[in-house]
Amino acid sequence: MKFKNILFFILIVSISNTSFSQSKKIVKKAKVHFLTGEIKIGKMKIPYGKISSFKFMEESTNERMKLDARDIDKIDIGGTIYRFVKIKGTSRPILLLEQIPQEKLGLYYYEFDRMRNGSNDYSSTTKKRYYYIRDTEKEATQKKNWNSKKKLIEYLSDCPEVVEKIGVGFFDKKGKSFITGRPLNNRSFTADVVRYYNKHCK
Repeated sequence: MKFKNILFFILIVSISNTSFSQSKKIVKKAKVHFLTGEIKIGKMKIPYGKISSFKFMEESTNERMKLDARDIDKIDIGGTIYRFVKIKGTSRPILLLEQIPQEKLGLYYYEFDRMRNGSNDYSSTTKKRYYYIRDTEKEATQKKNWNSKKKLIEYLSDCPEVVEKIGVGFFDKKGKSFITGRPLNNRSFTADVVRYYNKHCK
């Protein structure tokens, strides 16, 4: 009986993982902008996780092709922009979503699953990993490397105005952004800092 219970549990977990992973493989219409200036329209699966290449099927020919950073400027999927970005410590650029459009400072991320095994359940949650990159940099810096405002201030030290604003709590009235791990969104502390930097810092 014990063996049957274990077998049943493994089967349920396998089915859950399969259905969850399939839900991520949504095919969408995409517009691929190549470094040559050429634009191709077709279909691709929405990028999910840390990937360095993807398969694309051109609409006019139904030809399948594998694309990577050597050829691509950006991918537009329903108005959401993806770009290949080189990350510090990685050998190849990875495909990231553009949270804040690249100006003097860009903010990017990718989504991934984090599995949780509780006392009575086995589930996964979708997490995001964020990166900053300046227009003068060739590699992006991962946000999790900064666990205090001091680290962020050091990175943005070329702009005294934004450093002063961070210090007096202009972007974070309650002073809890780095303590509570508040989810990052378009009106979060981090996003507001990036927007202000792009608008006011030279």
